[in-house]
Amino acid sequence: MITALAAATLTYALALLVVGRFLAWHDLLPRPRADRRRLDGRRAQDVSFQAPSGITLRGWFLRGGPGADGRALVVVHGWHRHRASKLDHLELLVDAGYHVLAYDQRSHGESDTALLTYGPGEADDLLAAVAWLAGRPEVDAGRIGALGFSLGGGGVIHAAAREGRPCPFRAVVLEGVFAESSDVGRFLLQRRLGRVAGYLVGVLVFNVGTWLWSLGRFRHARPVDHAPHVGCPLMIIRGGNDHMVPEDSAERLIAAAGTRCTVWRTPDGGHTTALETHPEAYRERVLAFLDQRLGCGR
Repeated sequence: MITALAAATLTYALALLVVGRFLAWHDLLPRPRADRRRLDGRRAQDVSFQAPSGITLRGWFLRGGPGADGRALVVVHGWHRHRASKLDHLELLVDAGYHVLAYDQRSHGESDTALLTYGPGEADDLLAAVAWLAGRPEVDAGRIGALGFSLGGGGVIHAAAREGRPCPFRAVVLEGVFAESSDVGRFLLQRRLGRVAGYLVGVLVFNVGTWLWSLGRFRHARPVDHAPHVGCPLMIIRGGNDHMVPEDSAERLIAAAGTRCTVWRTPDGGHTTALETHPEAYRERVLAFLDQRLGCGR
């Protein structure tokens, strides 16, 4: 009995370490890398910059097309993605006259490995990205905005609501963002295992296991606590068929953002697929929101 219990405990601990290396460090499997061939006809420049933690982040800087007049955006991708995962967005924004910085987040793509915090650490990286972008001669440092998708959106919220410092953005657009990082894991488990079993496994993995995963350094990020303090106009896009972020989590975030937040719900939209499923409406709504806040150069 004691031997069986010890073996089960060891198996559980080893399993959590494997899961943790994937979720908290993202370094067990080969990472998807960005393919820039589609950008061959555009002025895309390979760039790198250093975050406060000392890691190096790598990305692209794309100069805006006709009408570019200093407006700029940082585009921050989601979990297990990379800078090229939003190529349609990059091309749309560049053609609309925005300079764009898209970079691989920590432990993604070609950027250095670091603990994923699902919000605060990624916000530090994003602020370094903004500082790099603001130093470009073609960029007006007072007219920078951000687009954050899923994991990237959590970092954007934390960066835009930093206590004791002004908001680095003139406007922010978020899509597929969670209220709390644990909501995503719970939702995915319950979709596959059922409500009760998914909850119990979630407790064992995401509550008991988080300390072991990250060698004591991981805490669930809660963008919902910071959303009321975002210091710039905010737009949140919510897909009705989001398979990653549960409805209650998305709606809690929207409620916390308050009446200053512009909300676009797409009943048939998936997880960060608004441009794909509603291309014309996306151009009309999102570009209008950004143009109004950052100034229209077209």
